[in-house]
Amino acid sequence: MSKQPSQRAARIQHPSKMASRLSSPGLKVSSNSVIGWPNALTISRFFMAPVVFWLVLRAEDDKGASWGLVVMACAVALSDALDGWLARHYQVESRLGAFLDPFADKVVVLGCAACFVAVGRYWWLPVALIWLRDIGMSVLRVFYARKGISLPARKLAKWKVALQGTTLTAAALLPLKDLDELHTALIWASVAITFYTGAQYVWDGRPQSSEISVQD
Repeated sequence: MSKQPSQRAARIQHPSKMASRLSSPGLKVSSNSVIGWPNALTISRFFMAPVVFWLVLRAEDDKGASWGLVVMACAVALSDALDGWLARHYQVESRLGAFLDPFADKVVVLGCAACFVAVGRYWWLPVALIWLRDIGMSVLRVFYARKGISLPARKLAKWKVALQGTTLTAAALLPLKDLDELHTALIWASVAITFYTGAQYVWDGRPQSSEISVQD
């Protein structure tokens, strides 16, 4: 019992220790700034999303493709990679970050895909299916959470995100704008892996698992 207060104190002081390792002579970094960096990068994607959507819609004559969009796609991808790396490297993961990061990804991916439908790049059906799956999974997570079931993240989910990003990046490239068969194949491949990972989550959250404590 006597060790608990010291352990708590150590945990409270942990972010400041992280900050001190970042500090160099003449440079002071607060613990709050260390903790805020990953979430700030995640939130930046919410501000980049409207710019991405506008770039797709303004390039309707090229089915949404433009070099400006490629630059923004790279910025979004860099933000996504960097916020996760910072959170893991400095051990400042938070529940807020765990919620905001995938939500920001969904906003960018789903919104961008809808814009590509608007400019004639994609048929509406595969994009609608991806929307339906992601909305359904969000509802399912809330349902399972109320039952005390936490859906584990699958490794294949990273491949799903990578394939969706590749699909949208290919649609943004001007040299590929006339390769309709390629874009059709990529978007349907995204639908397939999206629904497959969704089925995995449903299986992981089946009623029998309610007696098992699963950590995300």
